[in-house]
Amino acid sequence: MKSNRFVINQDTPWVEIRHTEENDQHYKKHFHSELFIAAVLRGSTRVEIQGVEYRAGKGSLVTLGPQVVHRCTPTINAHSYVVAYIDAPWCRALQHDLFGAAAPLSLPQPPVFNDSGMFAAFLELAELLEADGCTLEKSEKLTQFVAELLQRGNGGSAQPLPAQPRMIAAVKKELARSLADNITLQEIAGRLGYNPYYLLRSFKKSCAITPHEYRLNLRVEKARQLLRAGMPPADVAAETGFVDQSHLHRTFRQFAAATPGQFRQRSRP
Repeated sequence: MKSNRFVINQDTPWVEIRHTEENDQHYKKHFHSELFIAAVLRGSTRVEIQGVEYRAGKGSLVTLGPQVVHRCTPTINAHSYVVAYIDAPWCRALQHDLFGAAAPLSLPQPPVFNDSGMFAAFLELAELLEADGCTLEKSEKLTQFVAELLQRGNGGSAQPLPAQPRMIAAVKKELARSLADNITLQEIAGRLGYNPYYLLRSFKKSCAITPHEYRLNLRVEKARQLLRAGMPPADVAAETGFVDQSHLHRTFRQFAAATPGQFRQRSRP
């Protein structure tokens, strides 16, 4: 059944996700003001980009920079796809952090390509961006994905990371502040004066987990303390920054092999 669904989550308002099912529309030449990333789920389409035609079939990714003129023409069968429109200034800032050049964006060539790992990562990212909460995780994974695209477009990888124990200590302190608050990777980096991608890579290299995963551990440890003190799970979820009680329930079981209710019960004297 033909359908279009657009989602902008308040956690990441600089990204719009679009789901299109069974599309057979022939588009006129047009462009977008954002970075455009599309994953073809079913069927295929012909994509004309600045006079060159490409075929995008199931499993293809299409990446187009802002203002790039293109036209999509379905083949025999209608096609279904997921699109992310990502704010251009946000992308240019990330590219500047990586390579020192802000514009134009350097994206993979050819602009239509098949990479099963990146395709799966994009679909996972799109699903995450639509969900409520997990703001730090969303900004981390979005930064990581777009950075990988930019690295492919620039023909190189990021430089090796020197040890930064002072930075890691500062990040840990920042992550421990006010566990109930939502915060993005960019906000943490801005407060500490580092670029987001460098911070993300450095932290993961030093700690073996991302800032989001580290903060999740802190939240679970705080939840343990509150549950031992007798606080009801619903109040614990609000106090420790989980989206709701079910989010706390799912996460807590992954760390403690017990539900919050079970842990609270067995912790009583």
